[in-house]
Amino acid sequence: MRARIGEPLSIAEAARDLGVSERTLQRTVTRTLGCSPIRLVQNLRVEQAEHLLRTTALPLAAVARRVGYESPGPLRTLLRDRRGLSARHLRG
Repeated sequence: MRARIGEPLSIAEAARDLGVSERTLQRTVTRTLGCSPIRLVQNLRVEQAEHLLRTTALPLAAVARRVGYESPGPLRTLLRDRRGLSARHLRG
């Protein structure tokens, strides 16, 4: 997942790549990691975005694209809701 973080998310494709059904993938990820596959990918995207914001001068829009979002709005919301931080705070 980390290697393909900037690509669109498809649970069906991920399940197919792993040779399991979508439901099996969802149950296994939830049981093992305590979150849905979508939530897992969102968490990984937020983690990578935090790293990029702290270590590069890339604009938020570029960071958002690198981690799989077409615009910075969803990333901005996730950073605020999951981390309680703004992009500006992460750069500071």
